[in-house]
Amino acid sequence: MVRALKMERILRDNKKLLANHQELLDNNLANLQALQVSQDASEYAQILSQSLQIAIAVQAEIRKLT
Repeated sequence: MVRALKMERILRDNKKLLANHQELLDNNLANLQALQVSQDASEYAQILSQSLQIAIAVQAEIRKLT
């Protein structure tokens, strides 16, 4: 939250800079969004892997009982 407020202040204080470098801002935003998608996919893959490990452990325990 603090970082976001500092960034907002920097952007307000440097409106001319922002106007002159809008393309860079757009590129950085696209890069940040790509990183977020990658992070979300990694988290999903980790959860899926853990679910598979649990399923395998349950299946092994069921086999022991039968």
